[in-house]
Amino acid sequence: MKAFIVTASIILIAALSGIAFAQVSDNPIDQMSFFGGSRPNHIPRAIDFLTQDSTAKTIATACLPGATITDLQFLKLDSLDLYLSRLTRDSLLYLKDGRYYLTVPVFVGDKRERLWQVTYDASAKLAPVIDSMIPRLEKLLGDRREMLFHLLWSRVIDANWWPLYSAQFGGKGTPPSLAWVVYPAHPYFVGTNFWSMQDQDEMAITWANPCLSCPGPIQGNRLFIIGESPLSSLSESQRLSLLERGCIDSSGQPRVYAYCTDGDVDRLFDKFKEEYADAIRSCMIMRLSHRNSE
Repeated sequence: MKAFIVTASIILIAALSGIAFAQVSDNPIDQMSFFGGSRPNHIPRAIDFLTQDSTAKTIATACLPGATITDLQFLKLDSLDLYLSRLTRDSLLYLKDGRYYLTVPVFVGDKRERLWQVTYDASAKLAPVIDSMIPRLEKLLGDRREMLFHLLWSRVIDANWWPLYSAQFGGKGTPPSLAWVVYPAHPYFVGTNFWSMQDQDEMAITWANPCLSCPGPIQGNRLFIIGESPLSSLSESQRLSLLERGCIDSSGQPRVYAYCTDGDVDRLFDKFKEEYADAIRSCMIMRLSHRNSE
């Protein structure tokens, strides 16, 4: 396995679900989404104040749909005027027509319903394409079916998202840095972290709501996870952390799924990626045709 990994492989790890992790906050400010692009940066510099200060968070939550000063006074908070002064000064809130709003985009009420409808319509068209990929991938995965979602998400869906999003800027720049709030939040939240390794290797981990703290411990122990460091190099707390996250088995052996570039799995995912991209382009063409016919 070690020689196989060193020879230009891509290593993927799926954090297993159904494990008791820390409870995820249901406060919409804590569930704010961030995209770290490049310039221009539309994320206010003092954005952490909203999550780190309980009073600021309470005010921000009340302002999601817009709040008058009377609305905020009903919260009976200490130093409300001082907080409003700071939050507006730091470009976290703005006042319009007598109501305070967050400066980051907020999808609430009718806006959230429209967002849901757009994403639902698009996903309904794309779901059959993903469904057709599952049987083909299952044959290759064998008894590692828990990797199914992780591989489809990281190698097909996420791999297409970035170039398609970047293409919207027409070569005139790169995607900006953004923060936004969807309220109520979607019940399922997922992301993938990629890390470059030695010899052009790459490791990826897909995580969801119950495992928001997974990437840190895994990144810190990635040399062990890919077989470059012995089990004896782990402390007991490190071993338990990786075991809890499903990255090692009870005997301490890494539970990775590895495949080599230009191998059968890699070529299959290149094919899947193109199929998914074609489906997205077809959806965009149909949408443009519908608009032009109106």
